[in-house]
Amino acid sequence: LGPVTPVRQHAVYTIKANPRGSPMRAPRSAPYKGYRTDLLAIMANLICAYPDGVTDALQIGGVKLIKLLLSQTSIDPMAPMAREWAIVCIGKLCEMPEAQSVISDLEWKGVDEQALREAGLGQLTESLV
Repeated sequence: LGPVTPVRQHAVYTIKANPRGSPMRAPRSAPYKGYRTDLLAIMANLICAYPDGVTDALQIGGVKLIKLLLSQTSIDPMAPMAREWAIVCIGKLCEMPEAQSVISDLEWKGVDEQALREAGLGQLTESLV
């Protein structure tokens, strides 16, 4: 797979300098529907285009990066396709030996059996436990 580009275009947002000199913070809510999707699409493209930079990022904070991407795999109506882009990111990272060692060190916490049953996936629960 080569670099993948997002399907739609959005207006470019500029961040004005904070007059008080304090650090800028990320927005508390998405500025538009699909914001997270676009961020994950950018990450997927960066992972494909700059594997050396990703290797450096994994050495600095690999566990946080992997956990962040894994946390984006839920379905969210405000971020259509975010889950799929997160899976692309994780898939590309799994090809890198540095990421494989980080992933192998993660600890299995279990599964929310009640949520799976409510979603009609009770049989899956029994195979995981």
